[in-house]
Amino acid sequence: MLVLIDGDGAVFQEKLYQAATEGGGDAAHQLYQEVKRHVADLYPHDNTSGWNIMANVFCNVEGLVSKLRAVNILRSPSDFPQFARAFGLNQSLFSMIDVGAGKERADYKLREYLRVFLPNMHCKHVVLGGISHDNGYLPMLEPLKRDSHISSRISLLETYPAQPAFQTLGFRMFQCPSIFRSDNLPMRFDQQMTLPQRSMPPPPAPAVQPPALLPPIAPPKPSMSTPPSAPATVASPSPAASADSSWATVSKKPGNIKEVNLVSKKGPQQRFMLFNRHDERLDPDLPKADSGAIQRMFDRINKHKVCNAYHLNGNCDKGEYCDYDHGVKMTPGELLALKHHARRRCCPLRTECFDFNCVFGHSCPYGADCHFDNCFFHDVHHIEKKPAYKILEGGEQVMM
Repeated sequence: MLVLIDGDGAVFQEKLYQAATEGGGDAAHQLYQEVKRHVADLYPHDNTSGWNIMANVFCNVEGLVSKLRAVNILRSPSDFPQFARAFGLNQSLFSMIDVGAGKERADYKLREYLRVFLPNMHCKHVVLGGISHDNGYLPMLEPLKRDSHISSRISLLETYPAQPAFQTLGFRMFQCPSIFRSDNLPMRFDQQMTLPQRSMPPPPAPAVQPPALLPPIAPPKPSMSTPPSAPATVASPSPAASADSSWATVSKKPGNIKEVNLVSKKGPQQRFMLFNRHDERLDPDLPKADSGAIQRMFDRINKHKVCNAYHLNGNCDKGEYCDYDHGVKMTPGELLALKHHARRRCCPLRTECFDFNCVFGHSCPYGADCHFDNCFFHDVHHIEKKPAYKILEGGEQVMM
């Protein structure tokens, strides 16, 4: 029999990942026992103890490791390879298969395995795991439920809570709560890994107000010596004024008047990462760049490619050993043009990126409407573009 698991929808329990080699072996052993028990219940008149069980878990290893480390489940990048290796060694027909970035790649692998093995008479039963929360699999399962000879040979391993449509398909469903999580990964970040250690700017000073009990002073009439665009000012008594001096008498003396700027300065905006409701990273919209700034930016990078980290983030770890140009800092218009240009390059982690300093693109700006044959973002065209929340640089999650 065959077990096919979509690794995007079936995340192992935290204790198994953290146990590395031991955890991988335990996960394989427990999964084998649970599946064996399930088919024994389904086929009470058959000797299922002699059935071979082949299990494949399809996942984007790089993206999964990044996410598990971001939420402090993996303590070291080497834990996952040890976990995956032990998973395959414990059961000779078990494998974890890296399909690369993009959700559709795991879907495609699972569908193709099912297409090849399901008609095979030697394949007694098929278990599909990690798919019952994803309505994208319904078109694949709908035709199968109408054939009783096929539908009786399919079970669904429920990890995340199943969508209502899956309940009506009629396939047998079972759970393995000791092996797989039933809730989403927590949205907390390892401060030392993903959140730069930056001190928050102090809050802006409150605007100076005149004393509440004193009457307001009428604004002075404009004169040739007062520019029209001068900031708003109020008159306040000098410390040298006597205690019995009234506000009116003090204000009449030009030597005792101070100018206080009432325009408060805004602190720098805190950086953030944008996500949709499926925890997939999105790129915030950028203002349209000026054509002149775009031309100046291209004139510069055509002579010598500039360092994105230095110009867009303000620092570069390589310093003087960087192969790209630091030089004179760009103007705000040129920096905006450079942001647009940097987003044309696809981030290796795509929607699984949790790096505040990442300047590359994480999804195609055209989404499902993209018609470019060689689009770098072709494997993330399917993602939902509506933002659901954002993570501030300080670690706070803000719903939208």
